[in-house]
Amino acid sequence: MSELELLALYWTVSGPTDVHVGREWSLFDWRERCAEAAKVGFRGLGLWHADIEHQLETRTLGEMRQIFDDAGLQYLQV
Repeated sequence: MSELELLALYWTVSGPTDVHVGREWSLFDWRERCAEAAKVGFRGLGLWHADIEHQLETRTLGEMRQIFDDAGLQYLQV
């Protein structure tokens, strides 16, 4: 039997958000989300457009990618 590679959709790790009616970006730091997802066995993460925009206020796409890679994640859903 092959090992399953699970992806944590955005809503799995985003915490409290208000889809389509309020704040859609996560209150949780990107580094923490990546680390926690990898820690429990996920192989990738999903991002929501509003969260990407929010993340880019404090870091670059390159920095986001480095954090993702450093956590050992492989798949990114946008």
